[in-house]
Amino acid sequence: NLIMIFQYDIKKRPSPAIIYLANPNHKIIRTLSGITKARFKPSLLDIWEIDFEVDKYLVSDIGKRFINPLYDKLSLLMELKIENLGWFRIDEMPEEHQSGERIYKSFTAFGYETTLTDFDIVGININTGAEDSVEMYDENLDVLGIPKHNIQLYIKNESDDPTSDSYWKLGLLNILEHEYLRKKGWRIGDIDIAVAPLRGRQFEIDNQSVYSFLTQDAAAAYKCLFWFDRVNKTINATKLENLGSPMNLEFTFRNVINDIEI
Repeated sequence: NLIMIFQYDIKKRPSPAIIYLANPNHKIIRTLSGITKARFKPSLLDIWEIDFEVDKYLVSDIGKRFINPLYDKLSLLMELKIENLGWFRIDEMPEEHQSGERIYKSFTAFGYETTLTDFDIVGININTGAEDSVEMYDENLDVLGIPKHNIQLYIKNESDDPTSDSYWKLGLLNILEHEYLRKKGWRIGDIDIAVAPLRGRQFEIDNQSVYSFLTQDAAAAYKCLFWFDRVNKTINATKLENLGSPMNLEFTFRNVINDIEI
């Protein structure tokens, strides 16, 4: 809900957000000054983006011109912490421009979920019954060699006991959290109870980024939407039917709709 992200004044105008520049891995340097443009582009189904322009020269309270102390630090892989929005990362080298006496850098900061594209899931089979499929471990096989439990989407109260039906290797998101997500400081957050216990979905992953697998294959298989909390670095999932809240409004061409494009 974007209404909850921004702070508004008495005239319903959004208040400026505090933006910090940080080195990789969240090592904050200081507040970033000289921002003349910050165009926010949220997306329901893609990585969030903010387009920035930052001036090289600032003007002091007494009218003296001086170099922006963080200007030269605006570079590839530097991070931004934005109040209420969370963490973002510069994935492409900023471009420098000059217009008259003005010198500035332009760049795009991507939501921190972009870090989930940095590493790939390689050679994992889920619920395929193949010899190397994750569920085919000794403690989970009956006397006929058939799995007692198929892997479900998520186990909230996971166990480290391989004989337990709540063993973490029986939860798809638990597996990703243990073996991939923690490398980037991510963890699993709130998973809709309507999709968490779903079992039996099959996956054969040869080589695919964690972000791509979650937002494409897993989302389609479990009919849910994965969304990313960039403040707390958690991955959450909501059943598609449970998205949003009913407003009891009807939009038609006879009342408020003049044009619609899908």
